[in-house]
Amino acid sequence: GFALQGLDRAEQKLERAAKRIAQSTMPPAGESGDLNTSMVEVIEAVNLYKANANMVKAEDEMTKRVLNILA
Repeated sequence: GFALQGLDRAEQKLERAAKRIAQSTMPPAGESGDLNTSMVEVIEAVNLYKANANMVKAEDEMTKRVLNILA
């Protein structure tokens, strides 16, 4: 449940950041604040996705162990 919701949030965050990056134009020399912020959000989204994917994997492994114990 929570891990899948986290994956959805990561996907939404990545899509928003990617959309902003795609719509941005080259900033004047020395100014890159919006692009930097968007790139940080991309990195955050990737890390969020990885963390939630690991949660899904851990949940799956725990379920398998419980089923093996009960079998």
